[in-house]
Amino acid sequence: MSPRERFVFSLRGPDVPGAEILDDLRGDAAAQRFAFSVYRLIGIWLATEEHLRPALFHVEDLKALAVEIVGHADFCTGPDAENPTAGLVLLVTEMAQPKPDLRGMALGALTVTEWAFGSNHIRTALAYSRLAAAVANNSRFAWLTARHHRTYGYSEASETWFQVAHAAATRERDWDTKARALMGLGVLSFRRGSYPRARHRFEFALRVAKRYHMPERLGEIHHHLFTIGVATTDHALAQREASLVLDHYRHSHPRLPHFAHDLAAYWTDHGDYTNALLLHRQLLARNHFEHEPDAELLTYAWGARAAAGAGDADSFTRFSSEARKRIAAAPAESLPVAQTLLQLARGALSLERWDLARSCLVDALAEAERTGQGYVKFHGEELLIKVDQRLRTDQAYAHPHHTPVAERAVTLLKRRAS
Repeated sequence: MSPRERFVFSLRGPDVPGAEILDDLRGDAAAQRFAFSVYRLIGIWLATEEHLRPALFHVEDLKALAVEIVGHADFCTGPDAENPTAGLVLLVTEMAQPKPDLRGMALGALTVTEWAFGSNHIRTALAYSRLAAAVANNSRFAWLTARHHRTYGYSEASETWFQVAHAAATRERDWDTKARALMGLGVLSFRRGSYPRARHRFEFALRVAKRYHMPERLGEIHHHLFTIGVATTDHALAQREASLVLDHYRHSHPRLPHFAHDLAAYWTDHGDYTNALLLHRQLLARNHFEHEPDAELLTYAWGARAAAGAGDADSFTRFSSEARKRIAAAPAESLPVAQTLLQLARGALSLERWDLARSCLVDALAEAERTGQGYVKFHGEELLIKVDQRLRTDQAYAHPHHTPVAERAVTLLKRRAS
């Protein structure tokens, strides 16, 4: 199934096509009206056989709609949101052309997507991302749509679009996109805990990258296989893949800081706190995650845990404080918050700061419940039981009324010794 066929097929469902846009933009009447109207028109246009499209709409009506969008669409734009007017107008006007610029239309749809993401209209953004893939009807746009859905937690739709991208890339002989689609599918399997299937998909991607000479992808695939070794406690695999990652990643590779973080986290989990702390300090000192707040947050958390394990209480306090500042500023949908709190709790446990550990665990479990993070819930609940048992033990042996008796006994013993 091509990207366009997949999109048109989705229009036949029980829901009104584009209904999510109406719901998502309820507070912005102009944006709601124009974003929905253009989406519906393009959907009808794509679902119509190519030779019949010129008769679908009156050219004057399309031009009038474009003028109306320019004149009346007062789109709210934030600091990270582009104005989508040009994208909407391009989509409408190109439909009226004898030979529409499909790539230009797809890029226009992505302009709307970027505006919607920047304005936190996630469902509208994803709808226009799918529209872009359908208009372009190629593997690269389909892959981007799959990535968008995965980023915002729509794993089922992401899987579908990665499969569409993979099939299209095979037809197009676009081997780079084929390898990336396989990696995307592997990541989805990994997140679900299906490690054998994830490994199979990553190894398939590795064969594609080797066969078609894509050295820039080899490091990324070995990085994914390293995470499989970590997750399955296959230390031989993890160590072998870690060495291969460093063979293929150059200093300028954008994924190198992420691998350094993953490696440091692995070492932390297995008690090599000194080397882990060395890597975390380097990552934070050089600001490698300046434009990736989620990755930076996790690095502070794991750095705090490594510092605690190494007995560096001052670094633990400093990293924990920085992590807490970022948690306070994190958006509601930020997934690493629960994971961060879990690592801070583990660090506090290493330093026997039981009350702090309990506070972190309670917050981590609340966040994990809200965001549906089973891993954090499982391990957080397990640790909370241990912390509560320790606190009860401490309370059981904390008897202030014993102090005067102890002091008298000490005095008597001193006298006896003299």
